[in-house]
Amino acid sequence: MIQNPFQVLDNRLNNIESLLLDIKHKAPTPPPPNDEEKIMTQDEVCKFVGITKPTCVEYGKKGLLIPYRFGRGVRYKRSEVLSALKAIHAKKEVVKP
Repeated sequence: MIQNPFQVLDNRLNNIESLLLDIKHKAPTPPPPNDEEKIMTQDEVCKFVGITKPTCVEYGKKGLLIPYRFGRGVRYKRSEVLSALKAIHAKKEVVKP
């Protein structure tokens, strides 16, 4: 007995749809972004650290902060900013008598 070709296609599409839904529900969700992996603008870094923009640029030139250029903008990784703060405070503590 010959089946209706539209019925065959409909059955196949329903099967594909159910498989796709299974895959969608079983797909692992990405972990929430770590706060230290956050990308910060220069203004955010200045407010976070309590410095001016020229000081932020100077820290970049000295290698204390690592600037990442995106077009005309500059961005910084929060984890690297925190590491730079620790390094700066460590140097200040060594200099104190």
